[in-house]
Amino acid sequence: MKVLYELKDAEILVTGIAGQIGSRFAEILKQEGISFRGIDILDINPSYPYLKYNLSDRADIDRLRCFIKPATHVIHLASRMSNESNIEKGVSENFNINVLSTVNLLNALSRETKHLAFASTMTVYGIPDQLPVRETSHTQPDNLYAATKLMTEKYLSVFSKKNSLPIAVLRYSSVYGPGRITDRAIPRIIENVIDGCSPLIKGSGSTVRDYIYIDDVVYATLVSSAKHASSIINIGTGVGTSLKQLAEKIIELSQESVELKFDLESQDGHSIYYDISKMKNELEYVPCVTLSDGLATEISWHKLRRM
Repeated sequence: MKVLYELKDAEILVTGIAGQIGSRFAEILKQEGISFRGIDILDINPSYPYLKYNLSDRADIDRLRCFIKPATHVIHLASRMSNESNIEKGVSENFNINVLSTVNLLNALSRETKHLAFASTMTVYGIPDQLPVRETSHTQPDNLYAATKLMTEKYLSVFSKKNSLPIAVLRYSSVYGPGRITDRAIPRIIENVIDGCSPLIKGSGSTVRDYIYIDDVVYATLVSSAKHASSIINIGTGVGTSLKQLAEKIIELSQESVELKFDLESQDGHSIYYDISKMKNELEYVPCVTLSDGLATEISWHKLRRM
């Protein structure tokens, strides 16, 4: 990809590098020959410069500053959805994980930093009042995680203006791909199907999401860094796929003889898919991986991990 040539002399810092998306960033940055380093709270022993560090803790901020100093570009992925069953605890945890961590990161940046890309989320839109969703659509978070993500976006906007640092706020849609077993729709359905079990679909399966393959997310983010983008940009495919269509596609690609089951006592969730005109125009990036190809790759990964 030609635009990534702009990063040939860069030093990329990836926060949350031990996570599913962060791990894929590390693999692709290696493939592209781009120098990088990573931060996470997990104990890992990678081949690249790595700092085990809790960004919400200021106890050793000088160590963070020293590690960050060589970075010319920052990709801020570090985030986590806290348990919200206890509201008081949930507010505190989500604020610390999503807002305070970002504040501490920004305060540790050096003058070498030329750009920051922040991984935000489609959940800041809440239940959309229009489809497809545009960057100008109303933001109306309906959970604490989304509220603190939106709060972080606002803080980044102020920081960007005061410090003349270009910051891209990238609102990722539903990211999927190899790398982690979770209770999200795609991994859960795949695991059920290859077990020969019928996936249970909540409601009628009419809920629509915009599913984007993990590699497209990585490359779109890297392009935003290379171009020093400084705005809010939806990162998705612009294509809505219902939960029923998704499950049927997984069954077809898996070549398993199972049928869908529907929990009709559960309500369908709200639908959301993006208008990606801004991504196409400002980043000049169009997702490359089709849903069929992406799902086939993820299904193969699930099968291989069982061998």
